Amino acid sequence: MKIIGQIFLPIALVFMACRKDPIIQLPPICGDTTLTLPQTCLGGNYYQYSTDNYTIINRSFQQSTIQGFTFVPFKQYQYGQPVFNPNNPYEFVYGRLDDSVLGFDVELWVFSFCTGQTRFLTNNASHNVDWSKKDWISFTGTDGLIYKIKSNGDSLISFPPLAGLNNAGRWNPSGTLIWSESNILDENGNIFFVKDPMDPSFEDWLDDSTLVGLGENFHIYSHNINSGEIIQLNNNWTCATCYFIYNPDENVCYVRNVNWLVKYSLDGSNLMDTVSTYAMSHGIGEGDYANGKRIHALFRQHWADSLNDYLFFQVDLAIMDADGSNERLIELPE
Repeated sequence: MKIIGQIFLPIALVFMACRKDPIIQLPPICGDTTLTLPQTCLGGNYYQYSTDNYTIINRSFQQSTIQGFTFVPFKQYQYGQPVFNPNNPYEFVYGRLDDSVLGFDVELWVFSFCTGQTRFLTNNASHNVDWSKKDWISFTGTDGLIYKIKSNGDSLISFPPLAGLNNAGRWNPSGTLIWSESNILDENGNIFFVKDPMDPSFEDWLDDSTLVGLGENFHIYSHNINSGEIIQLNNNWTCATCYFIYNPDENVCYVRNVNWLVKYSLDGSNLMDTVSTYAMSHGIGEGDYANGKRIHALFRQHWADSLNDYLFFQVDLAIMDADGSNERLIELPE
């Protein structure tokens, strides 16, 4: 039995390699190419967001020993880092970790809601997965470099190493820029813009030249890298380590704050709403928004051994409407 405390962590001194398995080439789906947005799947709603409901059991766990909880995976695979295809909301990329193998070598796969099938891209990924409008899937590798690969598994290449951290960020809407910590890079990995360390963090893009992030007192700010203009968008307190999901259809962002998922308006009105609340036994992690849907990593836990503080632990993927309703488990082929 393999016991882990956290999944999808970068491990130093592990070098990036492209798996030698043959790439599965799927035929065009939804009656179009990768770069054209389909209106329906296969001419109708067949398989469109086809998922199963699941029972949510929110509970706390009383610790009985002083050493803390030990997390025991109860399935072979853990899933995470889901990101929609910006050109096709009926498919997404995700990471898969095999708990039967030592290490934190994350595989990248693409799943189609139209066909119910997956295709393998590469392994030795670590974190910060994103998908650009130009069909590049980017990620930070286990060697700490930024990589990008086409969604059919071709053209795996790394960006030039930079001083400091090389963590991949998100692509801008047109797929021409991506950030790496304090640097904004072009699509070939060359430095396009360097952020002042005192400026707000980079969390997501509002448009091709404007980012949204956390600044002084952890308020939400926009930052236009062309004009240099920085505008405070929200006066409510947020947290320093939360992830952002931007919803351009409503001009809001979703922020996970401990046990709450909060929706913040970015129009300066300071409107906010608690979308979902969670207990230790159930919660959502990183995710993405497209086509009125949010997709997230789904964390679930229950007792394996309450006397010794062992908890079964599983990370799957869930899809839901933007307001958090109609939450469903995505069953991925193994």
